[in-house]
Amino acid sequence: MFKLMKDAGGNFIRWGHSAGAPVDVELADRYGLVTIQPGVDGEGSTVGGVYSDAAYKIRAEAFRDMIIYFRNHPSILVWEGGNQSVPDQEAVTLKNIAETWDPKGMRAYAHRRSNLDMAKYIDLSIGTEGSWELKSKGKPVVEGEYNREEAARRVWDRHTPGYENYQTAPGSAYNLTSEEFAKNQAKHFLKISHPAHCGGANWIFSDSTSHGRVYSEVSRVSGQVDGVMLPKEAYFTTKAIYREDPQVYIIGHWNYPKGTVKNIYIMSNAEQVKLIVNGKSQGFGSKSDNYLFTFENIGWETGTIKAVAYDKNNVVVATDEKKTSGEPVAVKLSEITGPGGLKADGADVFLIDAEVVDAEGNRVPTYEGRIDFTLEGEAIWRGGYNSGKEGTTNHTYLDIEAGINRVAVRSTLTPGTIHVTGVIDGLKTAALKIASIPVPSQNGLSTEFPLLPEFVLGQEPPLGNGPEENKVSFESDEEGSQLITDFSYSGIEEIGGVKTNVNIGDRIYNDREYEFQFLLEQLLGSDYIQVANNETNYKALDLMHLTVAKDADVFIAHDDRLSRPEWLLDEYLETNKKIIVHDILHTVYEKSVKAGTTLTLGGNQDETNENNSNMYVVFVKERKTV
Repeated sequence: MFKLMKDAGGNFIRWGHSAGAPVDVELADRYGLVTIQPGVDGEGSTVGGVYSDAAYKIRAEAFRDMIIYFRNHPSILVWEGGNQSVPDQEAVTLKNIAETWDPKGMRAYAHRRSNLDMAKYIDLSIGTEGSWELKSKGKPVVEGEYNREEAARRVWDRHTPGYENYQTAPGSAYNLTSEEFAKNQAKHFLKISHPAHCGGANWIFSDSTSHGRVYSEVSRVSGQVDGVMLPKEAYFTTKAIYREDPQVYIIGHWNYPKGTVKNIYIMSNAEQVKLIVNGKSQGFGSKSDNYLFTFENIGWETGTIKAVAYDKNNVVVATDEKKTSGEPVAVKLSEITGPGGLKADGADVFLIDAEVVDAEGNRVPTYEGRIDFTLEGEAIWRGGYNSGKEGTTNHTYLDIEAGINRVAVRSTLTPGTIHVTGVIDGLKTAALKIASIPVPSQNGLSTEFPLLPEFVLGQEPPLGNGPEENKVSFESDEEGSQLITDFSYSGIEEIGGVKTNVNIGDRIYNDREYEFQFLLEQLLGSDYIQVANNETNYKALDLMHLTVAKDADVFIAHDDRLSRPEWLLDEYLETNKKIIVHDILHTVYEKSVKAGTTLTLGGNQDETNENNSNMYVVFVKERKTV
């Protein structure tokens, strides 16, 4: 994984809400990957609730032990006290622990989603989707979770047979193909590209069972690689964003039905890119989001497609090409072992890449179908998995996805030759054999340390923030509001942002023509947040984050056709007041806040997936003192 990260131009990791494991942090040291190391916070404070005293003690002691254990690792730049803000007493405790047990480490102490009170304790703010909550307090920000979209590796695009009308599960927050996910990497990177931002982490690198917004796959599929580390198209496009050496990459494959006409997307850090199909130039692409080049309505024809990237002096600096593969002919198996071979220690694992290839040995990128394996020798089958299908692990069969899949086999304590075959009906069978190596031991204990991959610093690809001219300036989203500051939004749709002085006739959502037909007197003149009504099903604990700069009343109008989300019921008082949104009644919930209060608002629905509904509307109105 670490080698893949370095190859893609990565130089930073934020472990997700719990501390990275010892082997992870040691590898970050070796590969030169700067890390943020969290404690055991999860998603919130331990203060409050039935078990708060015990949980608070466990949390503090675990944070202390984590710092003592990891404080000698040079890759750790930041101790993360929490994924959200915490009450003063907890912040004081955690900050003191960091200063007491790592007094000479010169590391920053940070929280994600920090409210204004946290400025007294933290050195660094951890942002989300480009947010910068403590900008007004002069705290620097490093991104912790940008680009939280999801897409499975197996779904190429909407022109690949079988996926023309692809939809994820009902209620899913995302409905992206691999192509769409890959090209969106550039759009999302712009959120953290302004000069005042310190950069940060794409969320996440590898698909995992860390959860998704809602059920649509068997794992969260936000990664640049899938759950067995096979690269997605997004992996290759991030190279063009993160690396400084010239990069160009054609997104997708070149195996389509006759008559297909589609847009071709190419990611590059060059000045301009030309597309060539079977030797014929298609001209230069339209550049957007600093790195994405689009060629519209390109007709498919069997053969070769080539991208040529040019610098500002019109010199060719990089090329990429893809060609049409033939009909599937055979199975191909390739093993991957550690640098010292497969150790017969009962714990070592080797991987097998199973591909379907044509007569020339080229992978057939659109092949899907079942492959059956047989295993003989001193080894234990661990198998692989299929995205979107439950119960696919540990079997001696699985489906090939986009022409390839990967399985794992574990050694035993007995050395010997291991035989593996891969069989697909109608295709030539493949076989491989691998010998496990004896491991010296004494009294049942190994006498050698496990091998870790070596990486010589200074020989990695050059890294950086991309060409200077590709940087964008930071502009506030708050449009002059004196009430709502440090606003950030983690949904997937474009939004209108903060609007001031609401009145009847104003537009409610930025993706609908709906207008406020009736407003309570209490709401007239408020500032309000204009979002997209298409976000009605988006699930998030932190959809909106904002600071209220003055003493104010916060009102949230929620669609009466929906069950109320838990965060709304817990934090806001239901009133008997209603407003009308496109002829539908919405109940108004209310909360009074002091100046400087930071609010985190969740999704419109918890468990339900009702599409026939409106997104909630947030109003903030200054509270005048008498």
